[in-house]
Amino acid sequence: MNTLRRALLLGFTLTAAGAFAQTVPLTQDSFMNPGVGTTFGTATTLNVGGAANSQALAQFDLSALPSGVTASQVAKATFFLFVNKLSAAGTINISVANGSWSELTVSGTTGPVAAAAVASGISVTAAGNYVYVDATTAVQNWLNGSATNSGFIITSAGGGVNVLFDSKESSTTSHPPTLTILLTNYGPTGATGATGNNGANGATGATGATGNNGTNGATGATGATGATGSSGNNGSPGAAGVAGATGPTGAAGSFGTGSSPLGIDLTISSHQTGAIATQWFSPVASVASNVAVSTAFPSPFQVAIAPVACKPSMTIYSYVGVPETWSLVSVTGSNSSGSWTPGSTIIACSTASSAGSSCTSTAGSNVAAGTLMTLTNSTTLTAGGMLSAFSCK
Repeated sequence: MNTLRRALLLGFTLTAAGAFAQTVPLTQDSFMNPGVGTTFGTATTLNVGGAANSQALAQFDLSALPSGVTASQVAKATFFLFVNKLSAAGTINISVANGSWSELTVSGTTGPVAAAAVASGISVTAAGNYVYVDATTAVQNWLNGSATNSGFIITSAGGGVNVLFDSKESSTTSHPPTLTILLTNYGPTGATGATGNNGANGATGATGATGNNGTNGATGATGATGATGSSGNNGSPGAAGVAGATGPTGAAGSFGTGSSPLGIDLTISSHQTGAIATQWFSPVASVASNVAVSTAFPSPFQVAIAPVACKPSMTIYSYVGVPETWSLVSVTGSNSSGSWTPGSTIIACSTASSAGSSCTSTAGSNVAAGTLMTLTNSTTLTAGGMLSAFSCK
């Protein structure tokens, strides 16, 4: 394994009528300064606010969703932006754009304006963090045809905000805008199990007894030939034979190959600092990708839970004695006792400041079906730290 990278592995099993989350492709992004004809389609940041009152745009390709997906199958859609630089804290608005645009030609004299609001008055207070909002209604409207998908527009909501988000052209932090969609009641049907063998035939029942012969007719007088006597009555049917014994039951057919809801498992490891890349987990199938680490570990990682309740736990290991602290934080959903407070910690685990130290969290309370959570690292991830196991089963 290349020591400049970390290995990320996500396993997720689903039923045919289960659920999965999918990150759809970002097709174009840019920003514009109202009243100015300059284009910024190749810029590495998406600027919002500041002296030019900049406005950012981002559009995603929903055709990457499985064929036949309907708006009613969208349980949750989340739109993410990464704060690359913050010159002045403040608030922003996120809306759907009201018209088509092209990232290489859009400007402050030709660009669209804000239509329906997605989220308003969102605080941006620090660089190196993610801003994420619920975009479920916008995605459902795009899928059912009640609105045209012209993407999102991000504008200043006041307070003198001046923020630069990562664009898809960023080659340093490399955290472009992301749209993750959780689908329900969707998935392939498992293969039909093999037919079991036929059972053996039962034994033939015994033959019934023969009925009695009818009586002979009387002999006619000598002389003229007497009339022929009438035929005797048929004997009554014999009793039914005893039923044969039931043959043995055939062997049961094997089950189909469809998968079952077992939960998720995640392993994140690191060996040396380096540039950051990002991976938003799409629990459709096994996904493996390399992500390097830096002094500011990209956080959070989003974890989408299958529609079965589970209990989360994690294990952390430190190779060289660097303390690590990981937390699982609620975004939506509920436990067995009631609703989670968004942003509250479900479980946490910290290693000691000694080589070879590790910790394993106690399994948390039941997390309800459909819960969205984020996995965050609250300390600096350096050489030798590893989140060796995360599970929700």
